[in-house]
Amino acid sequence: MTIWKKILFRINLLKHNSDKEGRIFKKRIENLIGYKPSNLDVFYECFTHSSVNDNDNKNFERLEFLGDSILSSIVSDYLYNQAPDKKEGYLTQMRSKMVNRKTLNFLGNELSLSSYLQKRQNTNLGENINGNLYEALVGAIYIDGGFELCRNFINETLIKQEDIEKLEKRVTSYKSLIIEWAQKNKVEINFETFQEENAEDILIFNSIIYLNGRKMTKGRATSKKKAGESAARRAYYRLNKRTNISESR
Repeated sequence: MTIWKKILFRINLLKHNSDKEGRIFKKRIENLIGYKPSNLDVFYECFTHSSVNDNDNKNFERLEFLGDSILSSIVSDYLYNQAPDKKEGYLTQMRSKMVNRKTLNFLGNELSLSSYLQKRQNTNLGENINGNLYEALVGAIYIDGGFELCRNFINETLIKQEDIEKLEKRVTSYKSLIIEWAQKNKVEINFETFQEENAEDILIFNSIIYLNGRKMTKGRATSKKKAGESAARRAYYRLNKRTNISESR
C-alpha cells in the first residue's frame, strides 16, 4: 500500500468513526428528549463544557441562560392555570419550589445529563452541573423544536412528577422560612456568620441564629450560605416543638 493510499485509508476510517459517533449521539439525544432532533449541532453545544472551547461561546452556558427563562415561563403558565384562585405571592412561591436548584439537580441527575458532557479531563464541574445542563437542554429543545416540544419535555420530566399539595408543604429554604416567621411574629432575628480557623486549612463557616438577642442555634458548613441554612434548619425543628411554624406563616 502506497503512502497516499495509507493516508486516504486513515481519512476514511476517521470519517467512518465520526459518522458512527454522530449516529450514536443522535440516537441518545432522541431517546432523551422524546423526538427526532433536526439540529444536532445545538445539542452538541448543549453538552460542551467551556473547558473544551476556551475562546469560543459554543458551550452550554448560553443555552442554560435561555433555558432558565423558558423553564420559568412554562412553569408559570402551568401554575397560573392550575391555581386560578391563588394570589401572585403563592404562584411565585410555588414556582420557586418547582425550579429551585435542588430540584433541577435531581432531575439532571435522574436523566444522567453529565454523562453526555464533553469536557477536559479533571475539570471541576461543581455541584450544580446537572441542574445547569437541564436548563441548557430546555434551551436546546426550544431552539430545535420550538415552544410546544419544549413544554412537552418539561411536562414529562418536571411537572408530572410534582404534586401541588405536597409541593405546598415542601421547605426549600429554612432560612427564608425562619425570617418570614420572625417578621410575622415580631421576633428580632439576627444571623452571625464567620469563618472558622482550623489547623487543616479547610474553608469552614459557622452561622449562629439569635432570636430577641438570645442564641438559638448554630450551623457549620463549607460555605456561608450552607452554614446559614444549617442553622436555620435546626432552628425550624427546635421551634416546631413549641409551635407549628408552617401553620403560623
